[in-house]
Amino acid sequence: MRNGKRVAQNSISPWFNTADRVQIRRARLGLRGQFTDLFQSGFMKKINYFLLVEGGSNLLTFRPFGNRARILALTDLSLSLTHIPYAKVRLGLFNTPGPEESFQGIHTFDYIEFTDFIAREMLEVFANGNLSPAPAGGPPEAFTSIGSPATSAYGINAFRDWGIQIFENVQKEMWDLSYAVMVGKGDAIDKLKFDGNFNVYLYASGEYQLPGGKKPKKNGVKMYGWYHWGERTFASDPDSQRFDRKRYGIGVKALGKFLGIGDRHRLGVDFMFADGMIFVGPSGGIAGNPLRFAAEKGNKSWGLTLDYGFYPDKHWEFDIRYARHD
Repeated sequence: MRNGKRVAQNSISPWFNTADRVQIRRARLGLRGQFTDLFQSGFMKKINYFLLVEGGSNLLTFRPFGNRARILALTDLSLSLTHIPYAKVRLGLFNTPGPEESFQGIHTFDYIEFTDFIAREMLEVFANGNLSPAPAGGPPEAFTSIGSPATSAYGINAFRDWGIQIFENVQKEMWDLSYAVMVGKGDAIDKLKFDGNFNVYLYASGEYQLPGGKKPKKNGVKMYGWYHWGERTFASDPDSQRFDRKRYGIGVKALGKFLGIGDRHRLGVDFMFADGMIFVGPSGGIAGNPLRFAAEKGNKSWGLTLDYGFYPDKHWEFDIRYARHD
C-alpha cells in the first residue's frame, strides 16, 4: 500500500485492485487449416488460415488499468499464401517477428510470466493521453501533460499487429535460414481504424541443426536479430506530436546435448534495447492515477535475459532464468 492505495505492482492484473483472486487467465478457441481446392487448380491449397479468440480475464478482454472491455477478444485472423518461392505472404492480424520470448507460440513457452523488458517494452500499452515523467529527481509538480492525461489505456498489441508480412525459411545443408519483413499499423489490435502511423518489423535468423528433437523442440543452435520502428501519437494531444518508438535486439538459443553430457540442455541469451515511448506506469505506481510514458526520443532502456533448461527425460523439464531491465 502507498498513501492508503494499493500499488499496481503488488496487485493482480487486469484489475489491479487486489492481491489475490481466482480467475480464468486463458480461455482460447481457434481454427487452423488449409482451404479445399474447389477448382482443382492448386491455388487454394496453398493458402492457410488461422483464427483465434480469447475469453479469459486478462489484458485482451480488459482495458489496461481499466474495466472489462469485451467478453471475447480476437487475437489472430490471418491468411498465409505460399505461392511464391522464397517469399510467403501473410495478411491480417498475427504475431509480429521479434525476440524469442514474444515470438514463439505460447504452448511452447517454458515459463508462466514474461520478463520485465518483454512485458513493459514489447507488450505495448496504448493510451490517448500521457502524463510525462518529471526530470530525474524532480518534484511531482514538474510532471507535464501531453494532451489530457489518461488513467487507463484503450488497448494493447499482445505482440501482434494488423498488416502484411513477407517471410520464408530455407534449408541449406545443416542450416535453417529465416527472414521476415512486415509492415503494420502500430496500434492496439482491437482498434481497426488506421491513423497513418506505419510500423516496420524486421527479423533474420540462422539455425545450425543438430540431431534429435522435432518441430519446436528440435535440437540446434539458433542466432537471430530483430528491429522494430514506428511512430506514436496521443489522440488528445492538441499539437499532434509524433514520437519515434524503436525496439531492437540480438539473441542465441541452443537446445541439445552439449559438452559430452548425455542429457538435453537449453541455453539462451538475449540482449534487447528500447528508445522512445517507454511505458513508466501509473503515476506513483497506483492504479487509477494518470499513466506516464517517457515518450521522447532519448528515453532508453535495455534488457538482458539468461535462460537455462535441463531435460533429464521426456517427462521432466527444469528451467531457470535471470532477467534484468534497466
